[in-house]
Amino acid sequence: METRHLSNVQVSVIITCYNHGKFLKQAVQSALEQNIEELEILVVDDGSLDDTSEVAKLLPVRYIYQYNQGLSAARNTGIRHSRGKFLAFLDADDYFKPNSLHTNLDIIQNNPQIAFVAGSHEKVYEETGEVFVLNDTVNENHFYYMLQGNFIGMHAAVLYNKWVFDEYKFDVNLKMCEDYDLYLKITRKYEIIHHEKIIAAYRIHLSNMSSNYSKMLKAALSVLNRNKPLIKSVEEKKAFKEGVNFWKKYYTQEMINQMRLGKIKLDYYGLFMLIDQSPKILRRSIEAKFRSNLSVD
Repeated sequence: METRHLSNVQVSVIITCYNHGKFLKQAVQSALEQNIEELEILVVDDGSLDDTSEVAKLLPVRYIYQYNQGLSAARNTGIRHSRGKFLAFLDADDYFKPNSLHTNLDIIQNNPQIAFVAGSHEKVYEETGEVFVLNDTVNENHFYYMLQGNFIGMHAAVLYNKWVFDEYKFDVNLKMCEDYDLYLKITRKYEIIHHEKIIAAYRIHLSNMSSNYSKMLKAALSVLNRNKPLIKSVEEKKAFKEGVNFWKKYYTQEMINQMRLGKIKLDYYGLFMLIDQSPKILRRSIEAKFRSNLSVD
């Protein structure tokens, strides 16, 4: 089922999906409940092997299939097919909070010079039902603070002016942290607005790509290094170093948390980072080898 043709689409919601058909209906429903009349919803199926296509074809969306190319390529496909003046990206396993897009839409319409507006989000842990709100805001020097870490955190909390994508696209060579890479490039050149209102919910579950903390750490540091040429001042150089340290500490702690729960499987990069950042904790874990269920690929 496809939405009616809209000649003057205000907002395009691009939902990317890879083997998350079981979550797709809720993601689409959360977009439909935004009560934005001139809204289109595009589902980009990145070569799913589950029932994504069957689910999507029963929903009021524009369904686009492509062979598996990764998240960046799927988002770029959505951009090419979108008709909206403003673009929002939603992963199929996440969802918008009720009437939240109006907050971003009002802000960006009243500030047409900004590249995007970003709100806050909440983390919802599917296994335990716990919910954590992340709503610290950055009101100035956005590139500087982005060097220190991705203060936006969730891509669905962002609403873009589509003209941004005349200049930038998601880098298909990045399998992770592609949004962080884009934020750095955009905030170096353009103004944005960041606010504390909750826009979306980020669902934490076992098949999250971002739960592979070793790979996420490697990707975050890679993105920082590839954007190092954008740095212009001594203060920004300092922020860059702080960002490197932040990502190492953040993902090392996440690996430690998983280790304590007996849920982690490390690659050699993750093992190296644990040795570098937390040698005492790693040693204790190795000594308790069978109890910790730690394995190395």
